[in-house]
Amino acid sequence: MVLLCVVWFLVGILDEHFEILNFFIYFPNIGQTDFTKRRIICSGDPHGKTRVVVFHGNAMTAAEIAYMFKDSPHDVWCAEYPGYGGTDGTPTTASCTEFAAEALSRALNEQDESGSTKPTVVLGHSLGTGVAVQGLCKLFSDSPSSVAPSHVCLVSPFSSLKDAARDLFGPLSGLLCSKYDTVGTLSMLPAALKGKVHWVVAHGNSDHIVHIRQGKKVHEALNRAKESATFMELEAGHNFVDFHHIIERGTA
Repeated sequence: MVLLCVVWFLVGILDEHFEILNFFIYFPNIGQTDFTKRRIICSGDPHGKTRVVVFHGNAMTAAEIAYMFKDSPHDVWCAEYPGYGGTDGTPTTASCTEFAAEALSRALNEQDESGSTKPTVVLGHSLGTGVAVQGLCKLFSDSPSSVAPSHVCLVSPFSSLKDAARDLFGPLSGLLCSKYDTVGTLSMLPAALKGKVHWVVAHGNSDHIVHIRQGKKVHEALNRAKESATFMELEAGHNFVDFHHIIERGTA
C-alpha cells in the first residue's frame, strides 16, 4: 500500500513537469481522414464581415470542423493543435497555449486593405475551451495592445481538466496536475482583456462527458470576475451541439 502511494505520488510529479499522461487528454490520431498538415484551415465565406476562430475538442481535427462550417456566412478559421492533422509537434498544455496565442494574434490583428480589422468571435469546444482561454490570456499578457474579440463562446467547457477527469476516472484523476484550470485562469484575466469581451457559456443538459455543472462553474467564475457573460443551456449532449446556433444566438 505504501509502495502504491509512492508510485502514485511520483507519477503525479512527473506528469506535472513532463505531461506523461497526455494519452488521457489528447487523441491526435482519432478520426483523422485528411492529414492537411495546415495549422489554420479556412472555411465559410472569406469575405464574411465576422471572423470566427474555432478551437476543437480533443478527438476531432480542424479539417472536420472546417467541413462543418463550409456553408457558414462567416470567415471561419479552424485552428489545428501541434501533432494533430499531421502537423509537426506534440500536443501539450504549453505547446497548445503557445500556438493558440499565435493563431489568435494573427486572426484578431490582421488588417484589410483599408487598415480595418474584422470583428472576431472565438469559439472553443470541450478541450478547445481550455486552449482558447489560456491562449487569449497569454496573448493579452504578452501583447496588451492586441485587438480584443467581440465574443468568446465556450461550448461544453470544463471548470478544470482535473474536475473533468474526476467525473470520468474517479481516483485516477489525482494523477493529473491542474492543466487547463479554466476557472482559475478566468479569475486572473489580463487587464488588457478585462471588460472587453462578451462571454457565452453553452452546455448541454445531457452531457455525460463534461457535466453541465462544470459549465455553470465557468459562468459563475465570469460573474465573480464581473465580466459580461451569458449562460445557454442546450438540449444536447457533449458532441452533438449546433455551433452555428450558439454563435448566432450568443452574438445577437
